Amino acid sequence: MWNPLALLIAAIIAATLAGCAAPAAPAAMKLTRVAAARQAPVSVQVRVTRPATYKTQAVVAAYTSADIDHVVLAVYRAGGATAVTTLTRSAASLATIVTISNLRAGTAYEVRATAYADAAETTVISDATGCATTFTTPSVATVEGVSAVDDAAVTLVALALKLKDTTFAGSAAFTLSFDSTFADADAIDQVRVRLVAVGGDGSETEKIRTTYDLASVNAGQTLSVGQLRSGTTYRAYADGLRSADGTTASDPTKSTVTFTTSTVVNGQADDAVGTLTLPLAL
Repeated sequence: MWNPLALLIAAIIAATLAGCAAPAAPAAMKLTRVAAARQAPVSVQVRVTRPATYKTQAVVAAYTSADIDHVVLAVYRAGGATAVTTLTRSAASLATIVTISNLRAGTAYEVRATAYADAAETTVISDATGCATTFTTPSVATVEGVSAVDDAAVTLVALALKLKDTTFAGSAAFTLSFDSTFADADAIDQVRVRLVAVGGDGSETEKIRTTYDLASVNAGQTLSVGQLRSGTTYRAYADGLRSADGTTASDPTKSTVTFTTSTVVNGQADDAVGTLTLPLAL
């Protein structure tokens, strides 16, 4: 005789045993695609700004692209003090777009340009300001869970290169000429050379004052002065000094020479006035 309760209990036990013996179904594996590290390049095009032909006051011309030997491009992270990369461009290749690689995507950078007039980089002719620009590299795009940047979509950055005004290398040299009466002067033991700028109204503003011991200054010796302005009238005086009492024995109306610097600005030695005779007369 079958006992319904016993049959039910037996069925439950059998089902339980069967569940323990069967292997568990494997859980679904979740695959994660790791984004590859990508770098965002940027292209920079240098453009030399066209300067004004002349600056007012002393007629000072500006450097032009013809004065450039090469340009150094330095790239900085925004706010950074150390360049992350530098490139050198010759004057002939400035018009060619240059691509800077190995930059991080979606990152702010600054590129600065420095122009040199010589290969040894002793003369900087670019302005301290106006030769930098900021840019941000392209941000990454997520495609099917993978981060990537389109390397073909290179950012183009225009960089204006501002050049300095041309410096004037004005200089003059003086040959001392001793008047015949100078040998008869007593107690003169120093020679003072004074250079003054002469204004349009005849006023004089002293620029240079140098004193030499008479024993170290001979007739025919050349004395040089520099840092002269272009298109400016100067007057040089030679003073014969008595160091004992500080008085001047020379005649300022005779011991002088006046000259005007050139308005042609080359920034080279040919800006020199030349050698002038500076008499020392009593």
